[in-house]
Amino acid sequence: MKNCSQLLKMSELGILQDRTADLSPLVSIMEYCYAHEVDKANRDKDYTPEQHKMRRAVNVNMLVHNLWDRAQSRNHWKLVDSRFTHLRDEVTGAYLQLHPTNPLTGKVAKPANTRRSIGRYTQEGCRRAGEILPWFYQDELAPNLSDVSLQALWHWENKQMVITIYKPLDAQKGSFCIELPLIGDRIQQQAMKFETISKDENVLEDLVQQDDEYTDNKNLR
Repeated sequence: MKNCSQLLKMSELGILQDRTADLSPLVSIMEYCYAHEVDKANRDKDYTPEQHKMRRAVNVNMLVHNLWDRAQSRNHWKLVDSRFTHLRDEVTGAYLQLHPTNPLTGKVAKPANTRRSIGRYTQEGCRRAGEILPWFYQDELAPNLSDVSLQALWHWENKQMVITIYKPLDAQKGSFCIELPLIGDRIQQQAMKFETISKDENVLEDLVQQDDEYTDNKNLR
């Protein structure tokens, strides 16, 4: 992590690029938890393969929660839910939830049908340096991103865990302004360069409107 004075000079995208480097351990933790669930499903004959697949996302999320709690106690991303992997960065206040990738769009997860959830993922675009108000973190001024809600979306592809972090603009329409691939190495993560995405480049509303069943997967909330 850059020191707080350096973060204050950065755009919202740059700050989140820096802060999400602390999420690098999530990749290996997710791989372990996913493999654990697949192995358990192969031995458990009480459910059909379709039922196992439906349960897997929830079970993986809860396992990740427990492992993060035990193995990442010093990480600045702290658990803020007693059951599921909902994290908040104690430096900036940015909030993040873990979800499986939307199966219809391959992008942001549709929010649950509640005002709170819809409001959380209806956001403004990324701010430039100087537009972000500061707050205090451990007696230092740091950028206040407590109004930012992120999604860490995962899927299993080619025998590996693929995790991408999004900042949705309107999750119901599928639009977003940040798309950060998460890799398992903190140094490489910080070295990656990203650009903000135009709001009009990623609207997937025609597909997302069909996604009622996925929404009621309890959306891991």
